[in-house]
Amino acid sequence: GLIERRGTDWFAEVAPLEYQGFYEAVKAEMRGECVLPSTVGALTADDRRALKGAFRREWPPALRRPYEEFASAVSVASAARWKQALSTKPRKELAFWRLLRMGAAPYFLLGASDRERLRIRVATPWDWRQEFELVGFSVTPRAAGQPTVEWEARIRERASGQDRSVNGFVEVRWSHGRFMGAPEAKVQLVTAHSAVPGYFPLE
Repeated sequence: GLIERRGTDWFAEVAPLEYQGFYEAVKAEMRGECVLPSTVGALTADDRRALKGAFRREWPPALRRPYEEFASAVSVASAARWKQALSTKPRKELAFWRLLRMGAAPYFLLGASDRERLRIRVATPWDWRQEFELVGFSVTPRAAGQPTVEWEARIRERASGQDRSVNGFVEVRWSHGRFMGAPEAKVQLVTAHSAVPGYFPLE
């Protein structure tokens, strides 16, 4: 669905021309180091392993523009599918709860990071609805190193009527390195945990 896509080549599905164009640029840059098929869809497991190890962390200059075009196309197409799927308020609520990992039972986040110490109780959707209302949910495509969909939720506190925003993004990426594995999504929360409605700080 919106969070994870397995069992299919999402890149070939949503941006076939840009994906093929990027693959052709990669193939040309390898200058015959190995024999590769003409289309990205025909890659074998051995071909994919060869592509995975062919370049360092940064793409060489000749591949940067083809990659940016590919990443941008995937971002735009992914965001468009989000918008189509999130056509009703219940669907938007469900996506928001999934992004924040709110489930049928409450649980606790305990730990520390460079930004904050975590001592938080995560609400259930039922608890969340008693105190908050989702009044808006928007998505925006962004290519930033990886194909990315940014999201923003606008939440209204029922008691005060005050609106708050929660922001995050989802990166669409290869699951086991370049050209390897079914694409997957990496969910990132930008808003501090303590500022998320439904993430209740513990005293």
